[in-house]
Amino acid sequence: MTDLPFTGERFIPGTRGEIWIEHWHRYHFATGWAAGRRVLDIACGEGYGSALLARRAAHVLGVDVSPQAIEHAKRTYPRVGNLEFKTGSCTAIPAPDASIDVAISFETLEHIREQEEFVAELARVLKPDGILVVSCPNKAEYTDKRGTENEFHVKELYREELAELVAKRFPHSTWYGQKPSFYSVIAPEGVGSARGDLIEVSEKVPDHGASKLASPLYFVL
Repeated sequence: MTDLPFTGERFIPGTRGEIWIEHWHRYHFATGWAAGRRVLDIACGEGYGSALLARRAAHVLGVDVSPQAIEHAKRTYPRVGNLEFKTGSCTAIPAPDASIDVAISFETLEHIREQEEFVAELARVLKPDGILVVSCPNKAEYTDKRGTENEFHVKELYREELAELVAKRFPHSTWYGQKPSFYSVIAPEGVGSARGDLIEVSEKVPDHGASKLASPLYFVL
C-alpha cells in the first residue's frame, strides 16, 4: 500500500486501468537499453520504474522534483544496491556532465514549460554516445481527438513540435507509437481438450516493432 495518494499527476502502483499498462509497458520497453549501463530516470515519481530498470542496469539514479515522492521511493525500494534516489528538477539534474549512459524520461515534457532547457540538461548529463528515451502524449490524439484536457499538462506537443524540440540536441532518433490494446478472453474451465479463444480489439500489431500504429496515443523515441 502506497503512502502517496493518486491525484492523476503521476502514476502510482496499484492504480488500474489504461494508465497501469501504459506506464509499465514503457519501462519494460526501456530495460533493453538499460542493461549493464548507468541510467538516469528523471521525473521518476514513486520509483517503481527506476527499481524495474535496476534489475538489469549497472546503476540507476532516480530523480524527482517532489521530496515526498523521493522519500517514499527510498522507503519502498531500500534494498536495491545499484539504485539511488535524489531530489532534483528537470532543469537542474543532480548528475555530473557526461556521466550517464541512458537517460529515461516518460510523460514529463508535457508537465513543464521549460522544455528546451530540459532537453539541454539531458544532453549535458549524457555521455557523447549516450541514449535518450522519452515519451509524451500525441496532442492530436490525446487531447484534440478526444476533446478533453489533462489539468496537469501545461504544454502538450504535436509530432512535428516534438521532433523539432528533440532534434536540436539529438539529431538521430527512432520513433515508436504507443496505444493500449484490449483483449477479450474465453478460456475453458474444465480439464480437457477444449480450446479457448482470444479477440484483440485494437489496431493489429503482429510483432514487436514490425508495424506502425496509424494513430498512436503516445510517442516514444
